[in-house]
Amino acid sequence: MAKINCDGAFMQEERSGGWGFVIRSSEGEVISTGFGNLKRVLEPFHAEIIACLQAVQRAADPGLQNVILETDALMVVQAALSCIDDRSSASGLVWELKALLRCNFSSWVVAHNPRSCNLVAHGLAALGYKLSPD
Repeated sequence: MAKINCDGAFMQEERSGGWGFVIRSSEGEVISTGFGNLKRVLEPFHAEIIACLQAVQRAADPGLQNVILETDALMVVQAALSCIDDRSSASGLVWELKALLRCNFSSWVVAHNPRSCNLVAHGLAALGYKLSPD
């Protein structure tokens, strides 16, 4: 079982942001990390869902089979677990996240954690925001 913590950063004034994630083994060893800059972001939900997408895509690459995806964005958890079609402006991203989880993993869980339990991913998202967009 691998645990994935992800977070998005959103800056209202610039409509920009960042994303970050850390993937750990069941023993707590770091398997992978990532962060990046987002040039155009409509709302915080977009940054959060993009962070989850980046993390899940990276977790699928080495063939991990069992994952727990944790985020401090309750809206992302609700959207990922909902059986109802998402009608938000990020509906395509939500569909992609669900498809990645279903197609790449034997078992998966999406869970909500408070920010205090998501500090590494939060710090990586802030670092991603500070990156040059180019």
